Amino acid sequence: MIIYSALRCLKVFKYVRLSSYKNLWRLMFVLIIAFFFGYVAFTFIHFKEIKVNTDFLTIIIFAAGSIYVLMTVDLIYKTLEEDAILQRTTQEYAEKLEEMFQKKAVDLQFKNTDLEKMIAELTDSKKAMLNILEDMNISEEELEVALVQSESLTKVSQSVVWAKEFSKLVAVVTRIVVQSMEARRVILFIYNKETNRLEAQNGSSGLNNKQTDTLKIDINKSLNGIAFSEKKIMTSDHAQSDQRIYRTPVLSADTVIISPITDGKNVMGTVCCLDSKKDINNEKTINFYEKLCKVISVVISNATLLNKIQVKENEEQAILKSIGSGLLVVDDKGFVLEMNKTAEENFGVKRENILHKSVQGILGFENLEKTLTNFVAPVNHKDFILKGERISCLFKDGKYLCMKDSKAKIKFPNDKLLRTAIQKVMNLTFEKTTGLTYSAIISPIISDKDNDNDNGIIIGQVLIITDITKEITMNKAKDVFLSVTSHELRTPMTAISGNLRMVLDGEAGKIDNYTREFLEDAYSGSQRLLILVEDMLNVSRIEQGRMVYHMSNFNIVESAHRVIEYLKNIAKGKGLYIKYSPKKQSMLLLGDEGKVSEVLTNLMGNSLKFTEKGGITINQKVKGKYLVTYISDTGAGLKKEDRSKLFQKFFQVNLTLTNQKGGTGLGLYICRQYMKAMGGDIWIEKSVFGKGTTFAFSLPIAKKKTKEQEDSSTRKKIMI
Repeated sequence: MIIYSALRCLKVFKYVRLSSYKNLWRLMFVLIIAFFFGYVAFTFIHFKEIKVNTDFLTIIIFAAGSIYVLMTVDLIYKTLEEDAILQRTTQEYAEKLEEMFQKKAVDLQFKNTDLEKMIAELTDSKKAMLNILEDMNISEEELEVALVQSESLTKVSQSVVWAKEFSKLVAVVTRIVVQSMEARRVILFIYNKETNRLEAQNGSSGLNNKQTDTLKIDINKSLNGIAFSEKKIMTSDHAQSDQRIYRTPVLSADTVIISPITDGKNVMGTVCCLDSKKDINNEKTINFYEKLCKVISVVISNATLLNKIQVKENEEQAILKSIGSGLLVVDDKGFVLEMNKTAEENFGVKRENILHKSVQGILGFENLEKTLTNFVAPVNHKDFILKGERISCLFKDGKYLCMKDSKAKIKFPNDKLLRTAIQKVMNLTFEKTTGLTYSAIISPIISDKDNDNDNGIIIGQVLIITDITKEITMNKAKDVFLSVTSHELRTPMTAISGNLRMVLDGEAGKIDNYTREFLEDAYSGSQRLLILVEDMLNVSRIEQGRMVYHMSNFNIVESAHRVIEYLKNIAKGKGLYIKYSPKKQSMLLLGDEGKVSEVLTNLMGNSLKFTEKGGITINQKVKGKYLVTYISDTGAGLKKEDRSKLFQKFFQVNLTLTNQKGGTGLGLYICRQYMKAMGGDIWIEKSVFGKGTTFAFSLPIAKKKTKEQEDSSTRKKIMI
């Protein structure tokens, strides 16, 4: 038993070194040994009956045994606790290892799947490569040939740089074909539609200009003609005896291969290769020659097109240079596209310096630059005159869609339309350059209507400037002459008219009826002449800036009543009515009351003159800061073509309908100048030929003033 325990202790001691409580284990072994030796000593003394006091020994044995038991219990507890912790840690580690192994297994499974796919793909690729290599079975020599052919095709495509020199282009192309086909001679033929022949082109390899000029082949009598007509490659390896070969020393050869060249739609000509060292019946040779000639087709087609474009540009430049007027073309954003010499000289710029640049800040005329940048932009009517038909524009997708007013209102009833005239005219005086005055006309460039929307799109504008310096000088001289003449005529005409009136009133004695009739005609003629002279003087004052306007607040209602009172006898004499029922008895406007009365008299007088039945109606309506006065009649009306000219100097409408005697043709022109100068406007509201016309004019409404301001204010006197 003791021996067994000793052996087990030795084994236990071996494992103690691995325990975290090895010091406690060592202490326990010391206690065990002490207990053992104490026990042996106690037994020996007992059996030998030695008389010794054993109390101390008993105490030692008992103490050692007790401590041993306690330490054993404590050590067993700690060992068990350590073992439990170790087991738990081991379990967790095992679980983590299991989870990791599972993930690794899944990843490995996916990788195995991907690897299998890659192996399958590699296998397929390998098979495909093997198939390709088996199909190609290509040698180094064949690869070299392919590279040479590819280089030849590249060289032909690059020869387009000689497009402007066609003979040079032909020389380069045919020389490349000679080298590629190892031929003796290559000739390029171009079809001439007028002669129905294929004509050799200068520059063809192996020919001089004299030979090419005389080499013309009928397309119906040659192998070239067959290739041209049937649009396919033709070959002959016994050309000397082939009856299809056109007989001429230049085309003498043993072998011939001919390919047509096209521009994509039509056949342009042929490329004829003579005495090629290659096998012209070999499929690979024919395929290469066909590719070579296709590239030549593209090059020749592009060269022809470029030459046509160049000729067209030269023609356009020649036309631009020959135009006496200045020309400037811009795109829809105001960037310069074209400019001729006259425009360069006047605007003081060089064409090459401003091409594809914005006109902003370049031309020296702000309003002009603004309009050229945006045709639909509002214009200052003091600078521009609007001419031509009116169009409506709608800004959509960065572009202006344009059409006639009537169509636009139907097609875009709910959209905000911008209305403008098809032409804008202004005068430009080039003080810094030529010192001349030009009339500038701006017109939009409108694209063709598209099938889907039926809208034209503004893609640019054209500015044409015409020298009117001489006309302006002549007009000024004319104005001066008319002014002087009118002044000189007014004094004697006033005297004549006054004396005739006195005679008619009996101041010079009694006159008989027969004589009175002649004197009445003379007096009426003198009055008309005085009105003409006065109108001429007014026009002269307006155009020379000498017309005086007395600006003040006045009651338009009172002015209208005074004019009606003045004209009522004329209306009554013709059986016509004049209706005027103002909503207010006082409507104050800002203007020259005398000038406004003249405008009312002129408009109402014209209405009475050209109305035979019915009468005149006057209405007024406030629009924003302006009061608009409408004068409608039931008279002759105006033709459409007369409306735009009505406010021009000396214009008179066709009077065949009414058989009325005309006036001076200056009244409405003067009325418009008056209205513009006073901050208003005058226009034709509507007119129906044979049914009547409505004229309208606007003036600014007067601002209200305090009593003190009214008392202290004086009538403004301005000269315009």
